[in-house]
Amino acid sequence: MDAVETFLTPGGSFFTRLWCFFQTGPVIISFSTFGAASKADPEVLMYARAMHADLAPGRKLGVAGFCWGGYGSTNLCTEKATEGGSEPLIDAQFNGHPSQLKTPDMIVDAIAAKVP
Repeated sequence: MDAVETFLTPGGSFFTRLWCFFQTGPVIISFSTFGAASKADPEVLMYARAMHADLAPGRKLGVAGFCWGGYGSTNLCTEKATEGGSEPLIDAQFNGHPSQLKTPDMIVDAIAAKVP
């Protein structure tokens, strides 16, 4: 985190910022490549279904996604509690400054699912 802060802080030595870039670059590139929201989506769906299955009768499941998690939380709006079922997986959703959404399709689909 210190290297990222140094790299993003205006001013400072060019060489220091370049060194910080090389320290953080491999992590950021591999996360962006292998940890893309769309690639993690099957795991998110599996986890949400497991959480839903563990709920006591009458309980509700809400999700929140921030930045990278906005993709998953928006996508969960259209999913069912079980494969091929009819019961909605989640009862409420929120996201803050979501990234990697396929707009407008994902937004329209989430709204059409009528998940608050």
